[in-house]
Amino acid sequence: LTSILMNLSPLVQPYRFGRAHSDVTRTARTTPRAVDMGWKTLKAIHAELQLAAAAGVGTNKLLSQIISKVVPANEVQAITSGNEEKFLAPLWSNYLPSVTGTVWQELQELNLLRIGEIAQFTAHDLAMIFGKLGGVLFEHAHGIDHTPVMSLDSARETEIIHGEVLLPDANDAAILQTHLLHLVEKASESLRLKKRNTGKLRLEITFSDGKKAIGQAVLPAPAFLAHALYPCAKELLYRLTQRRVRVRTIILASAKLSPQARQLDLFSAETVSRAEKLQQAMARVRERFGEKAVGYLRVN
Repeated sequence: LTSILMNLSPLVQPYRFGRAHSDVTRTARTTPRAVDMGWKTLKAIHAELQLAAAAGVGTNKLLSQIISKVVPANEVQAITSGNEEKFLAPLWSNYLPSVTGTVWQELQELNLLRIGEIAQFTAHDLAMIFGKLGGVLFEHAHGIDHTPVMSLDSARETEIIHGEVLLPDANDAAILQTHLLHLVEKASESLRLKKRNTGKLRLEITFSDGKKAIGQAVLPAPAFLAHALYPCAKELLYRLTQRRVRVRTIILASAKLSPQARQLDLFSAETVSRAEKLQQAMARVRERFGEKAVGYLRVN
């Protein structure tokens, strides 16, 4: 998908399995031209991947993302400047990327089911209810998004993403935690190799009925070792799987990346050293004998 998009624009940012943003402001200076490029993209995807796709053309990443969710397969839809709020107003509030599972529950309790109902509140009012997220909700409800489309290399440095598909779908806590631990191990090893710490984890769950739950949490301190990441990830998993519907996919993203710097006030030097040596030893075993040769044991 990324290679197809890069034939039309060099600035492509994958953001989820099977989805990507493309900045065509330099190659398509008018909306009709951008729509035409959208149609060419859909034809290329169908020809090369034999898949149906949809494209949204908007003035920013937020709008294009939501449009692509609303528009039917094999269609291209554009929302021009000045029509953002009119387009968003009748949509369900959980179309906004800032509305995760827990936020959606709060909005339901407040009877703010449509994006237009959120837009009626001031940024100050929303901040009183949702804290820092209130300002983001205010901007998103009005179709405002200042985040740029980043190149593929830049996007890779912003988050480290790993995902697993459960075969078959499952809702047993032990099975879900085993998959989560595997993802945490992958994230930890990627962070170790890149010499990065993560300060925030984001977890995305897709259920058997197609519905999604997304949550994120800030770590007590930037870290990269699995034993430091897993408790936070496990708490997110618990929060997002209260529906008791079977889970189909789990995606774990490590965000707020920073150069590794040990927090010696939280872990003793001996503990950190042993944990790092253990992880390095496990990596060497896997390189020699395969991915499943060694792993962590989950203990409740």
